[in-house]
Amino acid sequence: MTDSGSSPHAKKRGKRHRAVSWIAMLAVIAVILVGRLFLEGILSNPLEDPCSFKSRGYEDVGSVFYAPLMRLKFRSSYPQNKVLVLPLTAGQEPGDVPASAVENPCEGRRFMAGLVDRLTAYGPSVIAIDRYYNDDDRCAESDGANDALRVALSSAQTSGQNSVPAVVVGLDSGKATRERASSSDGNCLIEKRALRLETDRIPPGRVARTVHMALVRMNSDVLRIPLRWWLTPSVEEPRNEDRPVNGFALAAYTQAAIPMSADERAKADQGIPLSRYPAGLRSLLSQDAHPYASFPKDPPPQVSPADLLCADKDGLDFLRRYLLGIHTPQATIPADAGHPEQEYCKGTKPLPSLKGKVVVIGVRQEDVDTHDFPGGERYGVDLQAEYIDALLDNRYMKTAPAWLDWGLTLLLCVLLLGLEVMPEYATAKWWVALVWDVGATGGVMLLSIISLEAGYFTPVFWLACSGVVLTDVVTRLFERITHHVREHRRVQHGA
Repeated sequence: MTDSGSSPHAKKRGKRHRAVSWIAMLAVIAVILVGRLFLEGILSNPLEDPCSFKSRGYEDVGSVFYAPLMRLKFRSSYPQNKVLVLPLTAGQEPGDVPASAVENPCEGRRFMAGLVDRLTAYGPSVIAIDRYYNDDDRCAESDGANDALRVALSSAQTSGQNSVPAVVVGLDSGKATRERASSSDGNCLIEKRALRLETDRIPPGRVARTVHMALVRMNSDVLRIPLRWWLTPSVEEPRNEDRPVNGFALAAYTQAAIPMSADERAKADQGIPLSRYPAGLRSLLSQDAHPYASFPKDPPPQVSPADLLCADKDGLDFLRRYLLGIHTPQATIPADAGHPEQEYCKGTKPLPSLKGKVVVIGVRQEDVDTHDFPGGERYGVDLQAEYIDALLDNRYMKTAPAWLDWGLTLLLCVLLLGLEVMPEYATAKWWVALVWDVGATGGVMLLSIISLEAGYFTPVFWLACSGVVLTDVVTRLFERITHHVREHRRVQHGA
């Protein structure tokens, strides 16, 4: 007599059951991945989509892995303090600047002119201004503030200076209409007309210098360095072709680290990759790829505007005139004028060495240029400084190819859920699933770390990993509970 358990009908039913189980498992994988990535905003915020103006959030558990992974990759690289931040924060606290320097367009340009002149005297390699000045009517030419800014940016005092610091200024961009984007091969960024920053007259005792313009736009995923963007000309421009524009960090890095001839400098300003760039950076630029940056535990050091302006007689004279509203250098300060600059110079610290450093100037003001970041918000000026620092120290890496990134994610799903369809799983001990899960997760994580050591970061895998593992734990608990309920009912029914 044939055992019913081994009958052809039973075997056929068992094969059909396993086939259904595999289909169900693959369906669960699809639900996990699509649902998880929708929740994390990846599908609405693709890794390669420059058209998204919405910043990505970092509330997911997977974001916790980012900093440790980057420290693991760049464990032998330490910040060299080549970059400093000069923050503009309006207020009355030590180190703050007058509110007009941040909130008033004309006064802000005058204040920036004074800062740049004083910074130039201390010999940094690059002065990078994380602000943009559009060609609009917010500050009339008759006011004189635009001319003061032009003189400070496009010329420099030469007394006692062996070299003139380079100046990088931000460019603004907008989002092109759908019709405009479709006519420019899908490019969605449209340039805005910038204020002319070249002065018509170089004052005596100063030499001309080029103002290097760069786009201050960031990626929706701020962990990636915005190396270069393609801009569609504004409707006012006579030309029609799109043009590449260096990102703010790349422009500052180029001026600080790459020796250039006049011809190469002109090419760099046109967004053309230079042969002097490191091979990895040239490859990224040729692919228009934006790499992931390593962010050290400690942010770049800072120097306050008050420390700078209160450090010498010329700085104090500028600050006093600015606060008194005396904007003509030749004008005499009234004898009965007060000394409002003393209020801002209280508690100032000795000025650190700025020689050869990249100094990044930008606003630190509540709800102004803030971005989501793992562990909390960051100001744009701080992120730009860290991008520059990462480029100078070669602390950045490519995104892994899609087949590797998604392949690791699918492999983890298959390994975790594959145990469910094994015939022996229902009768196995509870710890078998635990050992399997730990081993599968650890193994796939190891593969991702190996790819990290090879220079490729797998964002999709690390983003989805926490959700996949959590879903698997819930699935197993649910399966075990329902299995015990079915067994209990079967025993009761049999009794």
